[in-house]
Amino acid sequence: MAFSRSSSGKESAESSKVDTLSQPGSEPSSSNNTICSAHSPAQQALEEVQHAGEPKSAKRRSSRARLFSNGFTRLLRSSSDAKGNELATHTENSGDDGRDTTELPRTGAVDDTRIVSMTKQVARGLPSPLGNRHDTDAIEGSEAPSMPTTLKTMVTILSEIKVLKADQNQEFWAIVEIEGVLHNRRELADSNIDVVFIVDNGYYVSKDGLMRALEAATGGLHQLDRGDRVALYTTHCTHGSVASTVPDRLLPLRSVCSDTEEVFRNLTLDIAKYGTQEWNPPRPTPPMSNVILAIAKSLEMGSPKHQRCHMILLSPVFNVLHSVSDTFPNLHVHQINSAVLPFVPNEEHREMVCHETCCKNVTASNWTHYQSVPGRIKQIILQARSTGPVGSITDIHVDLRPKSGCEVLEIDGSTTLNALRPGQSFCFLVRLRVSSAKTHELCESSLDPLLEHSLEATTIRQELYLADKLNAKLAHLLSVQVFHKNTLNAPGTWCYTEVPLVAITRLGRLAPPRDFSVEVQRRRIFYRLNKLDNEATKREMKKLAIAVSDESEDLKQIVQRMAKEIHWHHAVLEYEASSRQKLPLCSGPIGKAMVHHMYQHETDSLITEMASAEHHEHIQAMLDAKMNKRKGMAIM
Repeated sequence: MAFSRSSSGKESAESSKVDTLSQPGSEPSSSNNTICSAHSPAQQALEEVQHAGEPKSAKRRSSRARLFSNGFTRLLRSSSDAKGNELATHTENSGDDGRDTTELPRTGAVDDTRIVSMTKQVARGLPSPLGNRHDTDAIEGSEAPSMPTTLKTMVTILSEIKVLKADQNQEFWAIVEIEGVLHNRRELADSNIDVVFIVDNGYYVSKDGLMRALEAATGGLHQLDRGDRVALYTTHCTHGSVASTVPDRLLPLRSVCSDTEEVFRNLTLDIAKYGTQEWNPPRPTPPMSNVILAIAKSLEMGSPKHQRCHMILLSPVFNVLHSVSDTFPNLHVHQINSAVLPFVPNEEHREMVCHETCCKNVTASNWTHYQSVPGRIKQIILQARSTGPVGSITDIHVDLRPKSGCEVLEIDGSTTLNALRPGQSFCFLVRLRVSSAKTHELCESSLDPLLEHSLEATTIRQELYLADKLNAKLAHLLSVQVFHKNTLNAPGTWCYTEVPLVAITRLGRLAPPRDFSVEVQRRRIFYRLNKLDNEATKREMKKLAIAVSDESEDLKQIVQRMAKEIHWHHAVLEYEASSRQKLPLCSGPIGKAMVHHMYQHETDSLITEMASAEHHEHIQAMLDAKMNKRKGMAIM
């Protein structure tokens, strides 16, 4: 929530004051020294005999650097990169770490638990305000309970207005997102994974969309550890004078090491330099399913990890991949729209998302509603290292219960869903009218047990404590109630989740909360434009350009980027109508019951003709230079 993010610093500062006042002052140590010095030699000898049998830990003189670093968590003293999931799980093992580390001097020392709490909050923070994940805590080793990993619903509410004006009626929008996350998450015994980044550089990809895809792939590389392997492909080879119709293998499946980031960055710069598939001369494009199959078959030479190989396809177009699921049922394919808006060629293409079990390992993100691309990649890698959930969630129904002073004017989007898989989410928009004078203050001593549990689960109880200390007041506007069934329960049993929407009616001495209006408007515009056809989108974009003329610069830039993307989509449609109608047709997607043998020839030809780093002299020279450098460093 906006309030918790903006006031976290205040909360820690206030809590430190309370802790300092509540703790008694330290007693002077002079009396203890006097007593010890008054001991007789006989008494000292007796004490030495009594403690002679006790093992004494070897004391080692610590350097100043070690004394300073031991005040932090072991993860922060590690030489490896700090990942979000590691930061989040450190608190469960912090007690074990304290037994074998040297303590800081007590004078001026910082409370280690407070540092752990702060780093955990930072680690959970993602680029998107809707990216606060509650499934980042992992339970490992002997601390793992007997209960298996299951799936639960996480509700996130993002409000356009956080501080209500007194004696005024205000209308604003709120975003409600329901997501399937892991409960009781446990990491795999072998958590190393294979990640294959596939960048779509087809003729329909804009320059901005290509750059965003390359940035997302480079950012996703930072989530990988030593022991993981990474590969980089593009859907077309654009190094020649005429773009080919086969995928390009720029980086084969390779272990992550110290040089991987530099090599990966240079390869992405090479992709950006040569750009997307040229429009002239027009070339036929094979279906994405055949491209994915060709890449999957080429990976077999590198012995991909069983059920731990994940393809991340960064493309503005969603593709049906039934043939991939039939041929490689253990391969996970994650389609992520990396552009500012997805490209929908026609209305039939809008309804092509398959939610059946045949495509259980194929997911689509940032397609029907806005999702943070870096946050989604981070969550994909996090869940790839975890054990799969037991059971499934079905029949999701969302109900809104407005409180006193709040009225629901409009609900844009569906509030029901047939099934929810790990990492899958859906959202809808709510327009509210709130009268600040009629609202009731959110009371911590409520007799409603469901509300009490939701306060604890969403950390709103800490916000209430902080508001009480700083003379602020919170109002309960509405409650979002989620009902769903779980296959682990008996038929007719419903699970229930409730999350309240809270606003500030009196600011008091609180710092002004972060303004999320731009984020809400971004999601609202994305949602509205994505439901319209191409002509209606163009008309709506003109209205939005006029409407945001008086808004913030951030919102203007978002609308301008969306307008450029829509203009590009219309240019692509005109190009297809004028220049790509007479091209030879490629084989289409494969049905569920059809076997891929009928397209074996097309796939094998794609593998045979697939471009790779060996075919590009400048790329191969760069890889050889890095390899020679590593060998030279090893010899030294």
